[in-house]
Amino acid sequence: ADSFQTAITSVVRRELSRHNLSWQKTLLIGEGLVVLVNVPAMLFAIHSAKDVNANFDGLAVKLTDLFGMADVFTITLVVPIFSGLWPFVTTKGCVAGLVAGVFYVVLWGWVEFGTFVAGFSNLTLMCFGVEGVAPKGYSPYGCGPWYAWRSAILFTTIPMVSFAATYTVSWMENVHNTLSKLAATKKRDDEEPKIELAM
Repeated sequence: ADSFQTAITSVVRRELSRHNLSWQKTLLIGEGLVVLVNVPAMLFAIHSAKDVNANFDGLAVKLTDLFGMADVFTITLVVPIFSGLWPFVTTKGCVAGLVAGVFYVVLWGWVEFGTFVAGFSNLTLMCFGVEGVAPKGYSPYGCGPWYAWRSAILFTTIPMVSFAATYTVSWMENVHNTLSKLAATKKRDDEEPKIELAM
């Protein structure tokens, strides 16, 4: 969580520096936004830490599930965003990788549980939205990032899916751009008047 706090401050400070504000105002606004975001989060955490029960379904448990849900989205983002640092990868390729990763998680839940709603619930690793998910295999619980059997498989395969989508779409876009440039050059060469010298 502290890395999110640092990131919020850094991003806000950088954006505000474009508006020619003094560094004191920029820092004050950035820190104010961190407080605005974190005070409610801390109050919620204090309340939910006390909500533990014998059924293992109180808010204290759900908080760890929220971290797992954030991890699903984070692992979906890793390959496309870091690949975007390389000039070969295009913006459309990055977006395709992000969408493909999320779609893969939804498709997994849809195939496993047979309903479209379960597919979207799989974005939360079946912890929110679908009741009565039965444990399977070695896992004692049917949901959650740390103890459901599907978690290990999803966290391993999501980067592969987003990698394939990112690089395939980027390759297709680069090929299209290259062929478009060649076609424009050929068209321009064909339209140039040819000068014939007569002797």
